Amino acid sequence: MPKHIPKVCKEFTEYTSMHGVGRFGSSQFLIQKILWLLLFCSCIGYCLYQTHSLYEQFKSEPTNTLMKQKYGELEFPKISFCNLNPMKFSKVLENERLFKIINETAEVMKVEILDFGLFIEKYLQRYQQSSALGKYS
Repeated sequence: MPKHIPKVCKEFTEYTSMHGVGRFGSSQFLIQKILWLLLFCSCIGYCLYQTHSLYEQFKSEPTNTLMKQKYGELEFPKISFCNLNPMKFSKVLENERLFKIINETAEVMKVEILDFGLFIEKYLQRYQQSSALGKYS
């Protein structure tokens, strides 16, 4: 064995950031070096054992990659809207774009636009009364 190899190994063990190896290199007594070497080798062996056993477990288990999703049919309306930002129907009538949206919604729901407005007004009154009482009924 060339004479420079032990020196290189000693420098490596003293300056490495690998846990355990640095302790091995900085130990002063032979028994400490042997104990640290045994501990380090035991840890490496256990790590390899765990890796192998987990790999074998992974290989032995069948993997299901097929998925099926079933969707049930919903009756109309499929989406219901909750009015979180109520506004007066009279103000909606002043806004042409908003009125068009409400008119189209009323047609889809097969509700008269005036009934739609009355519904909103009743809802707003109920909402304002319940807010004044501090609860929603």
